[in-house]
Amino acid sequence: FGDILLDFVPSPLRLGSYLFRYLYYGSLTPNTYTLKVIGVDALHRIVAGVPYSVTFLQETWLILLAAGMGVILRPSRPKTLLATLVLLMFGYGLYVGGDWLSRWRFVSPVMPFALILMVCGLIEILRYLVGFHWLGKLAVVVTLMAIFLTPTALPYIEEITFNVRAEGWATNVFSIEHAVILNRILTSDAAVAVHAAGTVPYYSRASYGVDLLGKMDVHIANATPYGNWLPGHNKSDFAYAVTQRQPTYLMMCNWGQDSVCDYVDSHYVFPQIFGLHRSINLYLLKDSPDVRWECLADIFACEPLQ
Repeated sequence: FGDILLDFVPSPLRLGSYLFRYLYYGSLTPNTYTLKVIGVDALHRIVAGVPYSVTFLQETWLILLAAGMGVILRPSRPKTLLATLVLLMFGYGLYVGGDWLSRWRFVSPVMPFALILMVCGLIEILRYLVGFHWLGKLAVVVTLMAIFLTPTALPYIEEITFNVRAEGWATNVFSIEHAVILNRILTSDAAVAVHAAGTVPYYSRASYGVDLLGKMDVHIANATPYGNWLPGHNKSDFAYAVTQRQPTYLMMCNWGQDSVCDYVDSHYVFPQIFGLHRSINLYLLKDSPDVRWECLADIFACEPLQ
């Protein structure tokens, strides 16, 4: 057990990264940790994370069972290390209250380790098949792998076979369309305020983004949480994010009970813009010099920002 613990002792490189993080960000923990954990009761988080974790186990329990067999029947230090990583990530998902997405993104990075341990478990089963022809052993392994993997793959078979679009497709289309339009109607000094703080700030080439739900905003991450909202979506401060920072583009004016829609109605315009294949309405700061107003009539007549 002592050897296993040594695997988790931070290396000088890791300690250096912690030092850099503290000097650069002023904190040893990521901002998303502050957003999801600080100010949120631990028991509330765990209770909220139980349905998320149970659903994950319902889809993967056979894989995890075989992986456990691989560790228990012939234990070793590498196997114990891989199993510990899987358990830690599963525990993290439970501790932070689950996720608003349903695709197990917290545990996904360590699932290859679980599959390796599953194969180890199958190898241990083969040791009991003494006297079997190798074709018989192969048939047993293939059958067991199919049995173990089917519960995990079955809920997503329509997506795997491309009969339906993947979850999140509509959100991605929405973000890309907005980013393409903003890239042609805003200047490089503009600020964009979004709740999905990835695609739009990056592809719009705006000067900076305002994260309305605080994943990348220290002020909002330290705000008081409200309601039984999902983790990472239970803190906001629209008065600070919108009325104080006055972003050039605004994705929305309210979240739950937090609303500045009256302010937005008097300080923003909501023009209809024809984009890639449909018209889109955008909140734009009224009379802002960071909007290329002449481009609104025909966005493709203006050169995009590089």
